[in-house]
Amino acid sequence: MSIPVAAFLRSPWWVDRINYGFTLGFFALVVAVLIFGPQTRDANVALNFFWAWWWMLILVAFPFVGRVWCAVCPFMIYGELMQTISLKLFPRKLLPWNRQVADRVGGWFLFGLFALILLWEELWNLENTAYLSACLLLLITAGAIIFSVLFERRFWCRYLCPIGGMNGMFAKLAMIELRAQQGICSATCTTYQCYKGGPQKGEGMETGGCPRLLPTPPNWRTSRLRPLHDLPESLSPSIGGTQPPSPRHRTLDNPHRHLRRGLPDVPALGSCLPAPIA
Repeated sequence: MSIPVAAFLRSPWWVDRINYGFTLGFFALVVAVLIFGPQTRDANVALNFFWAWWWMLILVAFPFVGRVWCAVCPFMIYGELMQTISLKLFPRKLLPWNRQVADRVGGWFLFGLFALILLWEELWNLENTAYLSACLLLLITAGAIIFSVLFERRFWCRYLCPIGGMNGMFAKLAMIELRAQQGICSATCTTYQCYKGGPQKGEGMETGGCPRLLPTPPNWRTSRLRPLHDLPESLSPSIGGTQPPSPRHRTLDNPHRHLRRGLPDVPALGSCLPAPIA
């Protein structure tokens, strides 16, 4: 990883200052404009940006930076904020994940949610009605908040978010990805701080661990790869790096597993093109 990129990813700007210094307030502003501003797409800049530009920019970004959007996603910013506030007000231990159940039903849950969004969009002219688009954003945010208050870390992002599921599918197209060097991690690492979290060690910074509880480095996949979030903090610059991914990582490791996880996302393929202005 080049020094300037590594320095930025390990700096306070990525991602806390961006998320809590800009995205948190900007998202609230967008929702307010959608609710209280003009209700037609030709007159509401937020509505036009959301349906005509945001989708397009996300699709264009996938081949270059994969699912980096998940690192700055406003839905989980509010989820994490409410998780922190709720733990301060009502100290408790958050629920652990039932991974077997989540792995089995999570993909179909986000498929069903995505299908409902598509039906809502078509039947209620969602892309041309500002307050309904605001309701969509608030509903996804509510899901992130509810599951963040109930479960530890980012359960919503890992298993249930329809946008995250779409991102994971299209992230397979990314030309680069952030990975640890498997030989070094497998041979020398004994703490797995990138996964579990821990104090500063060597060149690695203090970290709370992976917010989506992804497996240890040798088992990362592009669709599940942590989106440049906490990973640069826990990895030494000499261990982590960006590199062109091997096609084998995406198709041959376990083709049956990829097929089973990917089927629920197939209908999303035709739904992600920017909607034309009516």
